[in-house]
Amino acid sequence: MDLIAHILTGILISGLGFKREKALVVIVTASILPDIDYIYLLFGTDTFLHFHRGITHGLFSLIIVPILIGTLAKYRYEKSFLYYSFIGFLGYGFHLLMDLMQEFGIKIFSPLDFNSYSFDLSFIFDPYLIVILLISLFIRYLKQEKTLVITLITFMLMIGYFDGRYYLKNRAEELLRRSMNEYVYRVTPMPAEVFKWWFVSRSEDVLKTGIVDLFLKRVIVLDTYKYSESEPEILLSKDMGQVKNLLGFTKFPYVWVYKDGDKTIVKWKDLVYTCLPGERMTATIIYNKNGLVEESKFRF
Repeated sequence: MDLIAHILTGILISGLGFKREKALVVIVTASILPDIDYIYLLFGTDTFLHFHRGITHGLFSLIIVPILIGTLAKYRYEKSFLYYSFIGFLGYGFHLLMDLMQEFGIKIFSPLDFNSYSFDLSFIFDPYLIVILLISLFIRYLKQEKTLVITLITFMLMIGYFDGRYYLKNRAEELLRRSMNEYVYRVTPMPAEVFKWWFVSRSEDVLKTGIVDLFLKRVIVLDTYKYSESEPEILLSKDMGQVKNLLGFTKFPYVWVYKDGDKTIVKWKDLVYTCLPGERMTATIIYNKNGLVEESKFRF
């Protein structure tokens, strides 16, 4: 999820009766703390891609970080270790849970397993969820004497929202299988859409992308790709860090090779993100006329 959703969720959690000094600050801080791994951008996109949503988004950190928060509260501010460890756990844990809902996923079992896991229920920025949280917090501000009740109702609404999206995703997968007889696929949410879902499917070396429209009850194939690694530059590019990291998390990669003057450009892309405008989740390697790497870059 985006930073706004995490901050709003942290504020929401504080309405469960946590009124001690600095409780709100601790919960909100814990709610955004997993994204401290953005610091890896200082070391380049290659490093960031490899470590983002890794150890800081794993169960190991979910245990260790709240303990550190409680320890800091006890020995620096003479506060209750258990109380502040618990609210730190809630803030940190809800961040991981919400990130599991969206399509990018997190490496929840790191450092033992660095594969990304996701329920693919929500886009990284979910306007409907933001609206639910904003309305709830506004009502809570007006009716402060009913803070706990409003908070509990909001959590039930959030559960109902994600449960509804889970149901719709299952219906989209059923329609895809029935319409195209595809069994190797991934169905993911689209920005600000409820009844339209993006899909990528693979049958041997043929990949397809398109939209599953639940409202119209049809599957729309937008592009078909024939996967091939026949060009020598493709094999060379697989040794580049950006490409290695991209291939490490995508199950539906595709590669283009084309000429630009005396340069050869190899472009790898995760087809899951082709529903977005621009060059998202794309690794580009540019070779000069002598076959040497002139430039390599990755775009999120």
